[in-house]
Amino acid sequence: MSKAGRAAVAILVAAGVLWLAVWFDGTVMRDIRQQEAATFDPTGLSLAYSLGAVAVAGGVLLLAVLAWRSHSALVVAAYVFVGAFFAFLPVLAWRFATQINGAPPVFPGPIADAVGQIYFWSAGPLNAVATVGAGMLLVGLLVIGRALRARMVGRRAEPLSGIEGQPIRP
Repeated sequence: MSKAGRAAVAILVAAGVLWLAVWFDGTVMRDIRQQEAATFDPTGLSLAYSLGAVAVAGGVLLLAVLAWRSHSALVVAAYVFVGAFFAFLPVLAWRFATQINGAPPVFPGPIADAVGQIYFWSAGPLNAVATVGAGMLLVGLLVIGRALRARMVGRRAEPLSGIEGQPIRP
Protein backbone atom coordinates (compact mmCIF):
# COMPACT_ATOMS: atom_id res chain seq x y z
CA MET A 1 0.00 0.00 0.00
CA SER A 2 1.27 3.48 -0.79
CA LYS A 3 2.12 6.03 1.87
CA ALA A 4 -0.92 8.11 0.94
CA GLY A 5 -3.12 5.02 1.29
CA ARG A 6 -1.67 4.18 4.70
CA ALA A 7 -2.20 7.77 5.80
CA ALA A 8 -5.81 7.75 4.61
CA VAL A 9 -6.47 4.46 6.40
CA ALA A 10 -4.92 5.79 9.63
CA ILE A 11 -7.09 8.93 9.54
CA LEU A 12 -10.31 7.10 8.64
CA VAL A 13 -9.80 4.38 11.25
CA ALA A 14 -9.08 7.05 13.89
CA ALA A 15 -12.36 8.77 13.02
CA GLY A 16 -14.14 5.41 13.21
CA VAL A 17 -12.61 4.52 16.57
CA LEU A 18 -13.60 7.91 18.00
CA TRP A 19 -17.14 7.53 16.67
CA LEU A 20 -17.43 4.01 18.13
CA ALA A 21 -16.12 5.27 21.49
CA VAL A 22 -18.75 8.02 21.54
CA TRP A 23 -21.49 5.61 20.53
CA PHE A 24 -20.55 2.91 23.04
CA ASP A 25 -19.89 5.28 25.91
CA GLY A 26 -22.79 7.61 25.24
CA THR A 27 -25.53 5.28 24.08
CA VAL A 28 -24.80 1.68 25.02
CA MET A 29 -23.40 2.36 28.49
CA ARG A 30 -26.25 4.73 29.39
CA ASP A 31 -28.85 2.18 28.28
CA ILE A 32 -27.15 -0.57 30.29
CA ARG A 33 -27.00 1.71 33.35
CA GLN A 34 -30.73 2.42 33.06
CA GLN A 35 -31.49 -1.28 32.75
CA GLU A 36 -29.28 -2.03 35.78
CA ALA A 37 -31.12 0.63 37.79
CA ALA A 38 -34.45 -0.95 36.89
CA THR A 39 -33.48 -4.57 37.64
CA PHE A 40 -30.90 -4.06 40.41
CA ASP A 41 -28.62 -6.59 38.66
CA PRO A 42 -25.09 -5.14 38.34
CA THR A 43 -23.76 -8.05 36.26
CA GLY A 44 -24.52 -6.49 32.88
CA LEU A 45 -23.07 -3.14 33.86
CA SER A 46 -19.92 -4.73 35.26
CA LEU A 47 -19.47 -6.76 32.09
CA ALA A 48 -20.05 -3.66 29.94
CA TYR A 49 -17.39 -1.72 31.88
CA SER A 50 -14.91 -4.57 31.43
CA LEU A 51 -15.60 -5.07 27.73
CA GLY A 52 -15.59 -1.32 27.17
CA ALA A 53 -12.18 -0.97 28.78
CA VAL A 54 -10.82 -3.77 26.60
CA ALA A 55 -12.37 -2.22 23.49
CA VAL A 56 -10.91 1.21 24.26
CA ALA A 57 -7.45 -0.25 24.87
CA GLY A 58 -7.71 -2.25 21.66
CA GLY A 59 -8.75 0.83 19.72
CA VAL A 60 -5.78 2.79 21.04
CA LEU A 61 -3.40 -0.04 20.13
CA LEU A 62 -4.89 -0.24 16.62
CA LEU A 63 -4.41 3.50 16.17
CA ALA A 64 -0.84 3.19 17.43
CA VAL A 65 0.04 0.54 14.85
CA LEU A 66 -1.57 2.49 12.02
CA ALA A 67 0.18 5.75 12.95
CA TRP A 68 3.52 4.00 13.43
CA ARG A 69 3.34 2.38 9.99
CA SER A 70 1.95 5.38 8.12
CA HIS A 71 5.21 7.42 8.18
CA SER A 72 3.09 10.48 7.44
CA ALA A 73 3.47 13.92 8.95
CA LEU A 74 -0.20 14.58 8.23
CA VAL A 75 -1.26 11.58 10.32
CA VAL A 76 1.09 12.53 13.15
CA ALA A 77 -0.17 16.13 13.18
CA ALA A 78 -3.80 14.99 13.10
CA TYR A 79 -3.23 12.51 15.93
CA VAL A 80 -1.44 15.10 18.09
CA PHE A 81 -3.98 17.89 17.61
CA VAL A 82 -7.17 15.81 17.65
CA GLY A 83 -5.84 13.67 20.49
CA ALA A 84 -4.92 16.72 22.56
CA PHE A 85 -8.35 18.25 21.89
CA PHE A 86 -10.24 15.17 23.11
CA ALA A 87 -7.84 14.43 25.98
CA PHE A 88 -8.16 17.98 27.32
CA LEU A 89 -11.80 18.50 26.33
CA PRO A 90 -13.05 18.64 29.94
CA VAL A 91 -10.56 21.41 30.69
CA LEU A 92 -11.49 23.27 27.52
CA ALA A 93 -15.20 22.94 28.25
CA TRP A 94 -15.19 23.85 31.93
CA ARG A 95 -12.40 26.43 32.00
CA PHE A 96 -12.64 28.20 28.65
CA ALA A 97 -16.13 27.56 27.26
CA THR A 98 -18.42 28.10 30.26
CA GLN A 99 -19.58 31.17 32.09
CA ILE A 100 -18.03 31.28 35.57
CA ASN A 101 -19.46 33.58 38.27
CA GLY A 102 -21.05 35.83 35.69
CA ALA A 103 -17.82 36.27 33.70
CA PRO A 104 -18.20 35.42 30.02
CA PRO A 105 -16.38 32.40 28.61
CA VAL A 106 -12.84 32.90 27.31
CA PHE A 107 -13.72 31.40 23.94
CA PRO A 108 -15.98 33.41 21.61
CA GLY A 109 -19.66 32.42 21.62
CA PRO A 110 -19.80 30.02 18.64
CA ILE A 111 -16.59 28.25 19.65
CA ALA A 112 -17.71 27.98 23.27
CA ASP A 113 -21.06 26.52 22.15
CA ALA A 114 -19.35 24.01 19.85
CA VAL A 115 -16.88 22.91 22.54
CA GLY A 116 -19.72 22.52 25.06
CA GLN A 117 -21.83 20.48 22.65
CA ILE A 118 -18.89 18.21 21.75
CA TYR A 119 -18.11 17.73 25.44
CA PHE A 120 -21.64 16.78 26.44
CA TRP A 121 -22.10 14.66 23.31
CA SER A 122 -18.94 12.66 24.03
CA ALA A 123 -19.18 12.40 27.83
CA GLY A 124 -19.92 8.98 29.21
CA PRO A 125 -19.21 6.78 32.22
CA LEU A 126 -16.18 5.08 30.63
CA ASN A 127 -14.55 8.35 29.56
CA ALA A 128 -13.67 6.46 26.37
CA VAL A 129 -13.29 9.48 24.11
CA ALA A 130 -10.75 11.15 26.42
CA THR A 131 -8.85 7.86 26.71
CA VAL A 132 -8.72 7.39 22.93
CA GLY A 133 -7.70 11.04 22.57
CA ALA A 134 -4.92 10.64 25.12
CA GLY A 135 -3.74 7.54 23.27
CA MET A 136 -3.72 9.41 19.97
CA LEU A 137 -1.74 12.26 21.53
CA LEU A 138 0.86 9.91 23.00
CA VAL A 139 1.20 7.92 19.77
CA GLY A 140 1.69 11.11 17.79
CA LEU A 141 4.36 12.30 20.21
CA LEU A 142 6.10 8.91 20.10
CA VAL A 143 6.23 8.95 16.31
CA ILE A 144 7.68 12.48 16.40
CA GLY A 145 10.22 11.29 18.96
CA ARG A 146 11.16 8.33 16.77
CA ALA A 147 11.80 10.63 13.81
CA LEU A 148 13.86 13.04 15.92
CA ARG A 149 15.88 10.24 17.46
CA ALA A 150 16.62 8.75 14.05
CA ARG A 151 17.94 12.12 12.89
CA MET A 152 20.01 12.64 16.03
CA VAL A 153 21.80 9.28 15.83
CA GLY A 154 22.36 9.70 12.11
CA ARG A 155 20.47 6.62 11.03
CA ARG A 156 18.37 6.69 7.96
CA ALA A 157 15.02 5.68 9.44
CA GLU A 158 11.76 5.91 7.59
CA PRO A 159 11.31 9.67 7.44
CA LEU A 160 8.02 11.35 7.96
CA SER A 161 6.61 12.48 4.65
CA GLY A 162 4.20 15.17 3.66
CA ILE A 163 0.92 14.67 1.91
CA GLU A 164 2.62 14.44 -1.48
CA GLY A 165 4.98 11.71 -0.25
CA GLN A 166 8.15 13.84 -0.17
CA PRO A 167 10.32 13.59 2.96
CA ILE A 168 10.05 16.48 5.38
CA ARG A 169 13.40 18.10 6.03
CA PRO A 170 14.28 20.38 8.96
